[in-house]
Amino acid sequence: MGRLAKIVLDRDLTPREIGAQKDLGARQVWNIWCSLTAELLRSVCLTVDPDVIVLGGGMSQIPGVEGDLKTALKGDVIGDFGVPKITLAAGGNTSGARGAAFHAIMEVKK
Repeated sequence: MGRLAKIVLDRDLTPREIGAQKDLGARQVWNIWCSLTAELLRSVCLTVDPDVIVLGGGMSQIPGVEGDLKTALKGDVIGDFGVPKITLAAGGNTSGARGAAFHAIMEVKK
């Protein structure tokens, strides 16, 4: 996201600054990021048709990210592939690390 800001605005902004959308430039970068991410999620939906998409990591800490992505994802619904529920990981930005640790423990127990 910071690289997007550098390319689009020629400014160094952190993802948190962009997510706060305090100025027009940050909002522009946020909208581009949401559009690109929605395109990726659309591909996932068309491939595996998930019931829910769980967001984790640092980006999940930006207020409203799930709503903005859901809105962007609604833009190109194809056929019967609706928009799945988008929610935040209960473990916050450490959910991925917890999942990897759990997987490792399960592999050792085999």
